[in-house]
Amino acid sequence: MTTTQTTRPPPKALLYCPDCWHAALPTGDWLVQSSPVGEAVVCPDCGTVVTVRRAGPVPA
Repeated sequence: MTTTQTTRPPPKALLYCPDCWHAALPTGDWLVQSSPVGEAVVCPDCGTVVTVRRAGPVPA
């Protein structure tokens, strides 16, 4: 009798830290800090700013 182990692909909407490769959903364990331009999404493992969610409309 043979068994086949099935692995599922990771969810498509993951954020990855470019420095330590921490991965989580956008609503996961990321730290959110206020910044002058919006909210900074920060890696909980190494403190790298992964992205910034801009506040308000983008200036023209």
